[in-house]
Amino acid sequence: MKKINWSRILGILLILVGIGFIIYQYVPAVQVYINQKTYALSNVDRDQVLKNQEDNSGNYDPNQVTMVTPEMVRAARKRIREGSDELNVIGALAMPKQNISISVMNGLSESVLLSGAGTFYPNQEMGVNNYPLASHNMDAIAPGLLLSPMVENTSLGDKIYLTDMKNIYEYETFYAQKTDPSRVDMVTLESKEPIVTLVTCEESTSAAMRYIVQGKLVKQWPFEKAPKEVIEYFS
Repeated sequence: MKKINWSRILGILLILVGIGFIIYQYVPAVQVYINQKTYALSNVDRDQVLKNQEDNSGNYDPNQVTMVTPEMVRAARKRIREGSDELNVIGALAMPKQNISISVMNGLSESVLLSGAGTFYPNQEMGVNNYPLASHNMDAIAPGLLLSPMVENTSLGDKIYLTDMKNIYEYETFYAQKTDPSRVDMVTLESKEPIVTLVTCEESTSAAMRYIVQGKLVKQWPFEKAPKEVIEYFS
């Protein structure tokens, strides 16, 4: 009787487990990438964006800003694919140095935070008061997507751009720090000057701390009259 090579069988099993683990991590990364690209501003009709700005429906619960798991990504992707979660693109956010270009959407639902940046309140207005946005840090699953690059690569003076397809707003970073989640005062609408506030988890594997970037408004153009290179940040 031929002797069973248990060492070889164990080795094959370990390889299969390793491959399974890689796929388990890789699939959610692809799903977030698909979300982000599907709802990119370049794939949404301008008239639809303007229409979406009149619809303030959405989940505005700030507790949605938490750490991401592969299961959460799969569940959100399923809801998006089935149409049970409606994502209304109302504009876009760009940070050229960080290579960030994502859509801005109504609310803070899990599907929104896994597809772009979400608003904290209905009726937020770009270029007026504070404009707070949140998105997930995907560093452990999909580095480079959503607001992940903001955490390690943001310095004071960095440019932040918003557009509502009517105007483009240029902000300059004046705050970029790890921040306690209790600082809800930083995401209120009231502000002495027009600013933008970007919120994500400081670590993708923990929701213990937030990483917050704030910028003050320094320039504004009508969309069609903005410099070509600025418009291209949203493509």
